[in-house]
Amino acid sequence: MTYAPEYLAPLSEAVGRVIIEWNRIEHVIAELAHRLAGCISAPLIGPSGDVLRLALMNMDLRARISTTKAYAFQCQIYDGFYAELEKILNRVDNELRAERNKFVHSLWYCDFGQPSRVAIGTRIVKPQAGMLELVTSTSRDYSSIDEAAIFGAELAEAYNQIAAIEGKVSLSEAYKNAQASLAVRA
Repeated sequence: MTYAPEYLAPLSEAVGRVIIEWNRIEHVIAELAHRLAGCISAPLIGPSGDVLRLALMNMDLRARISTTKAYAFQCQIYDGFYAELEKILNRVDNELRAERNKFVHSLWYCDFGQPSRVAIGTRIVKPQAGMLELVTSTSRDYSSIDEAAIFGAELAEAYNQIAAIEGKVSLSEAYKNAQASLAVRA
């Protein structure tokens, strides 16, 4: 097991894209939740929307996704809206998040010139005897630069799908009406 920068440099670029695309997904989900909240109740977001945006940006991703789903359920923008959004948000939460974590949090090294990653887990268990026991596990898998690049592109596509839905919300009558009522109050 070797750390060989000459082999890991191209991988670093591909993993960097994974990180950037993931941040874009987190941001667009927060913006989508913010817009949906505005469709439900203009006073909820207020004139600037800063308080809700601050709360959304400080939520972890799973809470942000749950909040977005709750707002979407109350704000049916078009037929099939909730089902479409739920499908992509579930994919982000249940599939892409775990894979992203492998790319970002694993220990990377080179094994005979092949990029590899090691995930080390630790947990405390309480077997039937009642005594606490520390259990560690190690898993290794070989990964390629192409695999990281493909996953980065997959994240970009998920972002594009969510951004397209967010755009539809921005153009919806419910959102426009909420914004108009805010302008009247100001």
